[in-house]
Amino acid sequence: MSAYITITGNVRRVEERETSKGTALTNLTIPVDTGWGDNKTTTWWNVTFFGKSAENAAKYLKQGQKVSIAGKASVRSYEKRDGTPGFSANIDGYDWSFAGPKPENDADQAPQVSRRAPQRQGDPLADPSIPF
Repeated sequence: MSAYITITGNVRRVEERETSKGTALTNLTIPVDTGWGDNKTTTWWNVTFFGKSAENAAKYLKQGQKVSIAGKASVRSYEKRDGTPGFSANIDGYDWSFAGPKPENDADQAPQVSRRAPQRQGDPLADPSIPF
């Protein structure tokens, strides 16, 4: 079973590249704070978009912009340089939209609309019978 998630946070990193077959790929890093006071924690989400969504994300998203991201969440484990186990929080992005105020220089910005990735079979976000 897949875990679908929506997060909102400020973009910290945008990295654009292509796969070996020429498909656009954009990686974002978005920190999300939860809790308050001494209980506040930050989760750093690594978000990956492919295809047209990747092209749009690379073109319009800049460091510091507030965005909402929807996609399939996963946690991966790895070994750190010091030999201890580490974990990374990842999202295969399906959808993104601006979530903050309109940028100062709006001539180069896209309208505040959702950028939906091509539908994948079994994607619950694409099921029109779901009322939300």
